[in-house]
Amino acid sequence: MATETTPLQRVRVFEAFRHRDFRVLWSGQVVSLIGDAAFFTTLGWRAFTLVGSSRLGIVFVAQGIGLLTTLLIGGALADRIPRRSMMIASDLARFVVVAVLAVFDATGHLTFEVLLVLTFLNGLGDGFFFPAVGELGARRVTRGALLVRFAE
Repeated sequence: MATETTPLQRVRVFEAFRHRDFRVLWSGQVVSLIGDAAFFTTLGWRAFTLVGSSRLGIVFVAQGIGLLTTLLIGGALADRIPRRSMMIASDLARFVVVAVLAVFDATGHLTFEVLLVLTFLNGLGDGFFFPAVGELGARRVTRGALLVRFAE
């Protein structure tokens, strides 16, 4: 059974953007996601040029292990402390890790081991960030702006 929507119902998808807090959160997340994509692309390229393709996957596994290590802890903390504060602290920590990585690379001291440690630390920060941002968007808008009703 196909469900059709009227143009009025499709426009409701953008109703959340009428709330300033949601627009600010959404804009920040767009910038953050672009930065994350650039980081992963650059990380892959730098790992490849540093050690070759044979150990490229190990770098991404280190990132994933860091993420999985703190994901459940981050979820529990997101229910107990302000999510905004948790997101800011996590972003600042990840910024410091990326800055240290850039300094190591710029000075010629970047080794595979240093790359693994810094990538793992970045993953730890991700594990605190993602649970905090999960429900934050829903808290910034009214319930009606989140519901998209379809005609039956």
